[in-house]
Amino acid sequence: MDLQFPGGRLRFNDAALDTLQLSPQGATARMVQASCERIVQEAKRLAPVSPDGSNGRPSGYLRSHIGYRLERDGDVIVGIIESTATTPTGAPYPLFQEVGWTTRSGKRGKHTPYLRPAMERERQRGFRG
Repeated sequence: MDLQFPGGRLRFNDAALDTLQLSPQGATARMVQASCERIVQEAKRLAPVSPDGSNGRPSGYLRSHIGYRLERDGDVIVGIIESTATTPTGAPYPLFQEVGWTTRSGKRGKHTPYLRPAMERERQRGFRG
């Protein structure tokens, strides 16, 4: 890409810019990765842990299933933070812990937000590597 201005021209190395912005080894990906790592660490710290486990799951089951991955979405590097933990029936256990649930009889289940507070702390910290 060239940028023309009076008295000259500036030529960008598109391949180098692509590497910088979109490569897994680029500066942008490293910043997103660092942010994801901080969020995951905080989410694991905040995640509820039953000392005896629950429903046949070991203690710390949710915490041990929190992680992240980086993906490229067009011209953007995206960090996806998730937990792959499930209930014994295959339902998304992290969702129940984060937002709660309601039984058929209308009783509300206890919830313990852990991911949203971790993300909010990172947002308040400011995005930086």
